[in-house]
Amino acid sequence: MGLNIAGLVITDNFEKNLKKLEDDLRWDIEIIEEITFEDASSNWTPKEEFTLLFTDKATLIFYPHKWITECYSSVKVSSMSYAYSATSMTFIISYRNHEENYGRYIISSEGKTQLVQGNEIPYEKEGMQVDAIILKLIDDLLGEPFDKIDRSVKAYRCKKLNVSTTRLDYIQRLEIEKNRMQLNPNNGESGHTTNLFHTIENLELDDREEVLCPRCLGKGYIDAEDIERLNRKRAWEAGLCAYCMGKQKVSIKQSQILKANNGFLSSNLIPTVREKLVDGDKELLKTAQKVNELLENYLENYNVDSLIQYVDTLEKYEVPDE
Repeated sequence: MGLNIAGLVITDNFEKNLKKLEDDLRWDIEIIEEITFEDASSNWTPKEEFTLLFTDKATLIFYPHKWITECYSSVKVSSMSYAYSATSMTFIISYRNHEENYGRYIISSEGKTQLVQGNEIPYEKEGMQVDAIILKLIDDLLGEPFDKIDRSVKAYRCKKLNVSTTRLDYIQRLEIEKNRMQLNPNNGESGHTTNLFHTIENLELDDREEVLCPRCLGKGYIDAEDIERLNRKRAWEAGLCAYCMGKQKVSIKQSQILKANNGFLSSNLIPTVREKLVDGDKELLKTAQKVNELLENYLENYNVDSLIQYVDTLEKYEVPDE
């Protein structure tokens, strides 16, 4: 039958503190019972449950294969969600490299790559297949070989509780809806949506709180669907999300002062410029608006002069090519 596991590997053990893990994943976790790692890592994790192991350096979670569609990841450190099924010959990677600010999503089935998004993982350049990459990345993120972990070590059988909608979740939903309506004005605003806008403008927010990135919707990278949704065909390519720089979340403040499709916010911005921009520097916000208008004019009217001005202006604020 072979190996049939799915899960999440995080390169941090959160001091083996369950609350810190919950905060990072934004999960509410109930421990059902203690088990051994051998049981925790067995094939086909039962539905609606997951198993958990804190190692000396990392966190290892095994969950049902269907959970891979959620692309769970750590907010703070490198991590990988994966599905490995030797039975169906299907292998999926959702990898987030926090240190180098890039993400990668791969689906492979029966030896054929079905979908690839984001920046290439170094192991791909070596010609390694997706199933082998998964096992290699598990070892890398754990900081030790997976197959060398003591099979008798203590692990936990757990349940992810249904989390009630928090104030932050509500804010996040409002922000995404607000962004959607701003980018698609022809859709019209229902009275319901107008009320949502009014609500968010009157909430007392801590602008340091974070919401899912409105550009990539929390993936850490943009794909063809994002580019179409944001009306940036002919301007952007799939890859690292420059709005959140692959971190998947942004501050509420950033999501309020910069539209998700703003063309000024590129991945090559000089770090100090980016920092001042997302912090609300008035002059830079004016520049961002001007640059975005140039891009809009090019995309809507095929105005080449606008494109040239857009590129020339943006280059002044970007890290020069080596």
